[in-house]
Amino acid sequence: MRKYLSLFCCTIIIFCSCQKDDSDQNIVPQNPMLLKKFIALDLSQTAPNDTTGIIEYSYDNLNRCTVIKNTYYPSLETDMTYNYYVGSDTLISSRTIIYNGSDTSKEIFTYNSVGQLLSDSTITILSSSTYTLTYSYQILSNSRIQSTINSNSSPFLFATYNIQYDNNGNHLAEKDSSFDYNIGSGYVYKSVSDLTNTFDTKPCPFYNLYPKRLVGLDYENALQDDQPFYWSIIQKNNILTEVRTTNPTTTGLSPYNHSFSYTYGADNYPLIIKYTDNLTGEHYKGIYIY
Repeated sequence: MRKYLSLFCCTIIIFCSCQKDDSDQNIVPQNPMLLKKFIALDLSQTAPNDTTGIIEYSYDNLNRCTVIKNTYYPSLETDMTYNYYVGSDTLISSRTIIYNGSDTSKEIFTYNSVGQLLSDSTITILSSSTYTLTYSYQILSNSRIQSTINSNSSPFLFATYNIQYDNNGNHLAEKDSSFDYNIGSGYVYKSVSDLTNTFDTKPCPFYNLYPKRLVGLDYENALQDDQPFYWSIIQKNNILTEVRTTNPTTTGLSPYNHSFSYTYGADNYPLIIKYTDNLTGEHYKGIYIY
């Protein structure tokens, strides 16, 4: 599990603006089930040594998530994420992440008139280096998206994604039919990576708490890795299986094969998630507290 076994790189963002969210699918309900805490457990360990991470969520008076506190065990290192909004809009316009009280990341998003992500601009500041990344997206059709990544203001990578959705808009499959690194980046090959997912029909409590990203195969975006438990981008419903294959295997993306099962409450929100890594045999458990 990437989330609780290691900390990721840090990043702070430059430049961008956010348009008003006019998409019904992004509106937070008046009285939603608000997730207050998520506890991740390693089932190979016994209590109290089985806790790998605890995430705590805070909200404003419009039920928008404003603060996320990640505590990693056993080190007790803590990351703080602050989500910001424009006026009464419900899409995250920007967010700041403070890693264990030191390195800082900031991410700023732009959207189109129906709430789809158009750009994600970041600048990474580490103790030894600073660099910027800007992810720009062009929605060619309902199933085809192009992405361009600029590194330090220079074109770094260009990708075209073919995407399949289910009737609820969940991200069923994704194939990067063309994924080219510029020669100056140090990579000179094309890669093809495929994602396939399945979902239940119940509401996912994480859906309105994190940025609504368009694609799951973006490289070099450490800030896409901050969500809990699973590797796929968060969707309206809860994920049941996620599989990634890569060709060639040297793409820099690790293949994975994960399965999930849930115990639901009377309101159809999940109370418990059980996770199996089908490649390593590892088992984890998550507890949702509302």
